[in-house]
Amino acid sequence: MNQKKEKMIKWIKNAGTIDVVYHIDTDGLCSAAQLIKYLKKKGKNYNLISGSPQKMRHSSFYYKLKSELVIFLDLPADHYEDEIYKLNDRADIVIIDHHIMNKDMNSETIAHFNPALDGIDKYCPSSKQVYDLFRKYDWIAAIGVIGDLGGKQWKEWINRVEKRHGLSPCKGEYCLDSEFAKYDHLINASRMIKGEEGSMEALKILVESETFEEFKKQSEKLISWEQEISSYLEELKERFEKDKEENKKLELLTFTIRNPKYSIGSALSTIISMEHYNKTVVLFIIKNSIVNVNFRRQDGKYDMALLAKKSVEGLPKASGGGHPKAAGATVRIVDFAEFRNNLKKNLRAQMKAAK
Repeated sequence: MNQKKEKMIKWIKNAGTIDVVYHIDTDGLCSAAQLIKYLKKKGKNYNLISGSPQKMRHSSFYYKLKSELVIFLDLPADHYEDEIYKLNDRADIVIIDHHIMNKDMNSETIAHFNPALDGIDKYCPSSKQVYDLFRKYDWIAAIGVIGDLGGKQWKEWINRVEKRHGLSPCKGEYCLDSEFAKYDHLINASRMIKGEEGSMEALKILVESETFEEFKKQSEKLISWEQEISSYLEELKERFEKDKEENKKLELLTFTIRNPKYSIGSALSTIISMEHYNKTVVLFIIKNSIVNVNFRRQDGKYDMALLAKKSVEGLPKASGGGHPKAAGATVRIVDFAEFRNNLKKNLRAQMKAAK
């Protein structure tokens, strides 16, 4: 990692302007905030570009990236190698990501950081990777780690961060009882209720806050959004318990939501799956002609990333992937019935292989 880090630092030093491409969940925002703080202290110019696996499937997305150095944060850029190599013809590239790796992209002009490449043998959110590279703003990294459900793997480190900031140590398995977790809720609510605009507001507060105490004070403006989202999630949880479909043979719970008020699929699927720890939980979010799908399996018995990827195979304009315990997919409504059949077939295959 040291050679890659040295190369990245050299590129940053020599670059005129840097494109920072980040995912808009808590982990992505906390990764971006740490990097931006570093760039600002070095007096570097940068452009902020929000990204997602869905956006990165389209070649038009890469037209936005015009700088000589492009840094991808919490985005599986190696899954889009053709576009990345085209971009690499005109820019140096840094990838800091923790999704299941598709390909080692390291070269003279690409620095690829991933736990699988960097000797990290446990789940490691991108905000922790960025912290390990720059060693500052541990409180931002801790919020990102907990927000990405990495608290179980990094509990000892989180407890040390809590101690440094005068907080009580978390005791829960995933550190969801940590005070840092409260601020993941605020950041996540800003994204769910206001989309990219809300994420930018949360990122602005993170970047402008030099200390955790300052961030706590500045983030009070997000509380009303969090209260509204919490109320809506409670309403949907009640609907889930009443309207869910259960396939006991497949240990599968599914739930369909049409035209939700806010972007709640990821948060709701995580909350529900924590309460149904030994079940595969799949939410179908239908809006217009698109179905966004959230997969969760908290006991790790079956691989949700593989399930998402295999279930979209052969479907036009579909995509799927993620992590073993949490993944997502996007399919067209016209392919929804076929996708559901694929989902059951591929889950059944994993169950058979596990016996």
